[in-house]
Amino acid sequence: MNNAQRAVVSLAAFVLTCFFLPWLQLSCVGMKDSLSGYDLAREQDKFLWFVPVFMVAILVLGLTPPLWKKMPALFALASMVGGGIGAYLMYYE
Repeated sequence: MNNAQRAVVSLAAFVLTCFFLPWLQLSCVGMKDSLSGYDLAREQDKFLWFVPVFMVAILVLGLTPPLWKKMPALFALASMVGGGIGAYLMYYE
């Protein structure tokens, strides 16, 4: 695995981890509430489910050497599409 593939797989794991961390936090008069990407996807925006789906796909393609050695274009396409859609959806939210 070269440095570019290693970076893409590391960033996909980071984004997948951040999806389950709190994104929004509100506190007022002693009450606190927070929402993670999972909570937002479950309750409000169904398109946010594309973020973890694409990140898992990138991880599977990147961590399975026979797949990315035989089809490097598939790994590159999944990385570009998954990263672009993930970044757009997270910015949108």
